[in-house]
This record gives sequence, C-alpha cells and structure tokens, in this order.
Amino acid sequence: PTTKLFWQLVAVALVILFGYRIRFFNLPSYGLVQLGFLSYPLTAIWFIGVSNTINLIDGLDGLATGISVIVALTFFAAGIILKIHLTALLAAGLLGVCLAFLRYNYPPAKIFMGDSGSLFLGYMFAVMSILWPKSLAAIALTVPIIALGVPIIETLTTFFRRTLRKQKFYVADNRHIHHFLLDLGLSRRLTLWLFYLTSMLFSLLVMALITQNRNLLFLLVLFLMAFVLILILHRWNSATDSTRG
Repeated sequence: PTTKLFWQLVAVALVILFGYRIRFFNLPSYGLVQLGFLSYPLTAIWFIGVSNTINLIDGLDGLATGISVIVALTFFAAGIILKIHLTALLAAGLLGVCLAFLRYNYPPAKIFMGDSGSLFLGYMFAVMSILWPKSLAAIALTVPIIALGVPIIETLTTFFRRTLRKQKFYVADNRHIHHFLLDLGLSRRLTLWLFYLTSMLFSLLVMALITQNRNLLFLLVLFLMAFVLILILHRWNSATDSTRG
C-alpha cells in the first residue's frame, strides 16, 4: 500500500507541475472560494480518492469497465456541451479504450483489469474533473462528483464500514454493495446491470444539470421506475420459485 500511495502522489505531482490543480470551488450560499495554498493538498486528496474509487468497484467481471464507459461518455458529453475541449478529447480516448476492453471483460471475462488498469482509469477521471474553467465554477466539482456517483458511494460505504469494524482500509473483503446484492439472490449479470442503470441515472442527472433540461428529469423518473420494477420482478420470481420448490 505504501508503494502504491507513493506512485499515486508522484502522478499527482506531475499534474500539478503542469499547472493543473483544484484552485477554487463554489459554495451555493457564499460564492466562489479561492483555495490558495490549500489547493495542493486538496488536489492530492481528490486524485488519490478518485483513483481508488474505480479500483474499489472492480469486484465483478465488467463492473469497473462498464461504469468507466458510462462515466467517460458523461465527461465527453459535458466537454462537448460546455466547450471544454481537452476534457472531451481525453474522455473520447478513454471511452474507446474502455469499450474495446469491455468486449473481453464482460462476463464471462477473458481478460482482467487489475490494479494498474483501474487506478489509471480513476486517475484519468480525476484529471478530466479539474480542467474546468473559472467561468464554470458553479458546477466545476459538482458535475464530476455526480458523474462518479456509483464508485464514490461504494468508496464511502467501504471507508465507513471498515472504519467502524476497525479494519485496514486497503485490506480487501467481501462486503461491498455488489456482494450484498449477490447475497440477496441476484445473478451476477443482473447485479452488473443494476450498477450500470444506477450510473446512467447519475449521468442523466449531470446532463439535466448542465443543460437545464426538464425532459431529462422526466427520464430520470422513468429510469427510477424501471429500476424499482426490475427489483420487484426479481423478488417476485424468487418467491415464486421457492414456493414451487
């Protein structure tokens, strides 16, 4: 873990040396907050956190890759709409790589990502999330946080769970959200697609935020209804099968 952290800090230092870091953020009731010297440690924390979010959800075939496809597509669309050309370019490249990889990583997987792949994806998402100009300060960090909603939620639940259990954060366990869904009786593919759907919901929320489009909010509601319906049908089928048995 120490070696891995060291190289992550080196990667962050390279970005900062090129002049990129989190210089400001927007507080709704206060306005633009300039971070000054605090921008350096906060940038490091953000990069290490985001890099490890993708690593933590890489517990099922196709999970981290599929989520990365959706997140990359979201960053690409946001970059095009908001004219953040470097973000759009990086996201397009990452999207192509992830789609090609997903073909062989989708269950049953023939190839696997590993720590190096998942940490690289997280690192690239962290890079794309700090390229926003000052004119977009109101949504500069909000959009990346929402787009990365699924891996961030997984990371936070893992952090609090292991803290409460007094476990080392970097020690793997089988108590992740996807393990919980599998324990409920969901198949691996259904669990995978529930994660995909949830990530799509966050992506729609991002698009609704940056376009101010109410129709997208309506689509969000439809997605939520479909999500709940899938769970209800699965539970009903499970109950029916157990009754017949």
